[in-house]
Order: sequence, then structure tokens, then C-alpha cells
Amino acid sequence: MDARQPPLRVACLTFRDVSERRRSERRLKFLASHDPLTGTLSRLELVEVVHAHCASQRGRDAGVTMILVDLSRFKTVNETLGHSFGDLVLKQVASRLHACSADALARVGGDTFALFLRRRMSHDDLRAYCMAITGRVAAPYTLAGGHQALISASAGATHSGLSGFDPDVLLSHADMALSVAKDTPGGGVALFSQDMDDRLKEKQDMDAALREAIENRQLSLTFQPQVALSDERLVGVEALVRWTHPDLGIVSPTRFIPVAEETGLIIEIGRWVLVEACREVVRWPQEIKLAVNVSPVQFVMSDVVSDVRKALADSGLPANRLDIEITEGMFVSKSQMIIDTLQRLRDMGVGVALDDFGTGYSSLSYLG
Repeated sequence: MDARQPPLRVACLTFRDVSERRRSERRLKFLASHDPLTGTLSRLELVEVVHAHCASQRGRDAGVTMILVDLSRFKTVNETLGHSFGDLVLKQVASRLHACSADALARVGGDTFALFLRRRMSHDDLRAYCMAITGRVAAPYTLAGGHQALISASAGATHSGLSGFDPDVLLSHADMALSVAKDTPGGGVALFSQDMDDRLKEKQDMDAALREAIENRQLSLTFQPQVALSDERLVGVEALVRWTHPDLGIVSPTRFIPVAEETGLIIEIGRWVLVEACREVVRWPQEIKLAVNVSPVQFVMSDVVSDVRKALADSGLPANRLDIEITEGMFVSKSQMIIDTLQRLRDMGVGVALDDFGTGYSSLSYLG
């Protein structure tokens, strides 16, 4: 090589189109913090947003407000129109909630959304704001193919003056308020109060004690006589469950039955009552019938017909000596599942009776 010539330099350039990879990265980043269907924040991202706001003194001075909105009758949309239409409704709900001017919106459950505001609202303003939200959500939804969906909504809310600044506590307290709101017929609005927290803790304590009562055989049966009005002759008995706690004494059924229904323990309790009552009454004179209450929860979450069949087989009590008592509300609900179950019981020879008829709907027309 001639030393007078400059050295040869070679450069090799490689170009690669990374736009698709960048798009994928952005998509993954979005999915990590957002709900893929509605585009709203995820619950985890909402928690981070609240944390970030409350980290500064300025944010804490402004306060925060948390609202949970739950859809009612949304399951009916999925069942009647299909899940694709249900998804369209959820997208429209998210769009309507975005228009409510919250600082952050998240989907925190299948049909539950959270709205976060970077300010503390007064009770009156907060209630009015929640009423406006539920009213906006409840307006009819026009879908493809001329379909229309009608749903309603309930809202539970709290603010930093009641619940502090911890995101999990804010969400928990808003959820407690939401549970109260959902108990309002047709949906409603509720604001968190300390007694809600107290009631929840009482319910949790009751649940734990009830589980222990089942395990330690603290439950017992008592039988309420049923007599003929014509001659005051004993014609039957109604089996009633009672609970005697070693420390609390006699616990009223009005306290523990609702907890049992909410937690599902009523299924185990109901089976025990049915079996033990049949075993006891089979030893009594044949003309005495047995009535046993069955909770609506048992109809939904267990196979009542199988439970009755097993109790009769194990005890030897004839089917025509057993009446299953249901609430008036179940009778008039006209649920096909309940109707089918009652018919199967009647086909077995088991009677069906209404418990406390007239205390609810108070209409003899339902007996027609």
C-alpha cells in the first residue's frame, strides 16, 4: 500500500424498522395500566394516581373524593342480547362517566367503576353529584340492530374527611356505602358513615362466631305448633333454628340468619335443619306434618330437591308429611328456576306453603 494514500475507511449501516415493536411496547404499557375494553384506568393504576395526589401537602389540603358506581340489571343485557352487546353498553357507560368531569375514571370490577376527584366535596354537593351520575348512567342505551338496553345504577361515595388518604381505605369505604345504596329498591346513593364500618365489623364477628357455632353444635331446633282453628287440634309443627352462644347467650335469628344468607352458611344450616327436623318428626304421630323454611339463597346456590330427597330417605319421613315454606317474595318473583324446583318438590309429594303471607305483597290475587 502506498503510504501517501489515506487509509481506507469502511462504514456499514444497518436500518431496521422498529415501529411495530414500538407500537407493541406502547400497547403493553397501556394494557398494564388500563382496562382493555373501556380504556379506563385499572384499579392498580387508580391507586397510583391517588397515591401521587396525596403525596404532596397541596394535594392533602385539597382533599380527595372517591365514588363507586355499580350497574344494576346489566346481567340481563348479557343474558338477553349477548355479551357483545353487553360490552357495547360498558363502553357507553364509560363514555358517559368520562363526561362527569372526574379527575380519574377506573373500571374496578365487571360492572363497577370508580371516579376519583382531586378535591373534597361537601355532603350535599357529593350527594347531588352522585345522583347526577346515576341519572346519566340510567338513560336508555341505543345499540346496533335497533336494540335498546335499560339499566340502572347505584353509587357509594366517601371523601378524605371521612376516610383519610389511603387509596385502599377510600375504595373500601366507598364500597361499604355502595352496598347500602344497592339495598335501596331500584338503586340509590349512599355516603359512607362510621356506623357502616361498625356494622361491617359486627357482621364479620358474627360470621366467625356462626361458623364456630356450626362446628361446636351450638345450634338447636325448636318446634312451633300449628293447630286447626276448628277444634284446636295439633296438625303440624314448624321447625325453627335457635342459637345459644356460650358468651352472648341466645342470639336472635334476625341477627344471624341475614349474615348466614350473605355468607352462604345458610346452605349448611338449612341442610342441617331439614335433616334433624325430619329425624325428629318421623317419631311423632302420623297426622302431624312438618314445615321447614327454605331461604331464597338455598334455591339459588344449592340443589334443594336433592337435599329434601336425601333428608326424607335418611329419616324415613313420608314426603306427604313435609311442607317446604318459601317467602312471599319468592312466590311472586315468577323465576323459572324457582317454579321448576317447586314443581319437582310437588311431584315428589312434598307440600309447598307460603311463610308469613300478607306481610309483604298482601294480595290474595297471587294465590290464583
